[in-house]
Amino acid sequence: MVSLEDRSAVVALFERGLSVSSISKSLKLHRVQVHRVIKRLDETGEITSRPRGRPQRSARTPALRKVVRDKVNRNPAWSIRKLAKEHNVSYTTMHRLNRDDLKLYPYKFAKGHQLTDEMKTSRLEKCRRMMALTRGDKLDRILFTDEKIFTVEPLQNAQNQRELLPKGSHRAVNIISTVSDVFRKQILEDEVLCWSQENAKNIAWTFQQDWAPAHSAKKNQEWCEANFPSCWTKEIWPSNSPDLNPMDFAIWSILEQKACSSRHGSLISLKKALGKAWNEISQEMIARILQNFRKRLDACIKAKGGHFECDV
Repeated sequence: MVSLEDRSAVVALFERGLSVSSISKSLKLHRVQVHRVIKRLDETGEITSRPRGRPQRSARTPALRKVVRDKVNRNPAWSIRKLAKEHNVSYTTMHRLNRDDLKLYPYKFAKGHQLTDEMKTSRLEKCRRMMALTRGDKLDRILFTDEKIFTVEPLQNAQNQRELLPKGSHRAVNIISTVSDVFRKQILEDEVLCWSQENAKNIAWTFQQDWAPAHSAKKNQEWCEANFPSCWTKEIWPSNSPDLNPMDFAIWSILEQKACSSRHGSLISLKKALGKAWNEISQEMIARILQNFRKRLDACIKAKGGHFECDV
């Protein structure tokens, strides 16, 4: 192939009146190459070479872009796969049309608490404090707690519930009661205190809980401070922060996946499946989850106390 520099030289010499043979000898090009350059100049007024190969045809036509845009505007729940099948194009083509041409991206639904600027500031300060309180082996001495309702109905897959955007009543078992006096008697006294006396009698461990009404009741707070070595009070644990609690961002999901993938015929069956799934969680898994807690603290700090993306 003749370079653009040589093509320019051919034209310059030709315009000076040199013959094809003379130009060929002068530039050390084949006579046919020189002739083709001159012929293309005469026919098109250009010296660049003709495009080679088969012309590229794209399925991402203006008409298809308009149809897809209108469909998504009417119903953002259209999936890339269904759109591709509907218009007889590949998944990759439809994905690129949405991403590159229409600037649309699939977002899945995620639950999150509404955070005011005041809440974000508080979360930022408390996350920094918790980072300091969990250095070294201190993280291993924190008892994280949370509440979760499990139903006999199978878990719905939220992963598949997405939208394309520009940038009933069931019988259930409640793991922890939310009534203040029952919570103190059945959970704090009968469960947590008994556990600590048997397993952590000479250990300076810390009790963590969120600030649901039953937890923040004055009598319950006083009881915790009197019976546990240490407690994370409201001055340490931020409100509206399930995304920071290992129970919420990890443990409950593990139990749901293992115990709630299919419908249970009774509460007894549900409780049995939950107990089995709980016992199958290894110490290695718990250690990784605890380390992920600090990663989430760091992510929240970088987000200045706001919501954050975290793959752990």
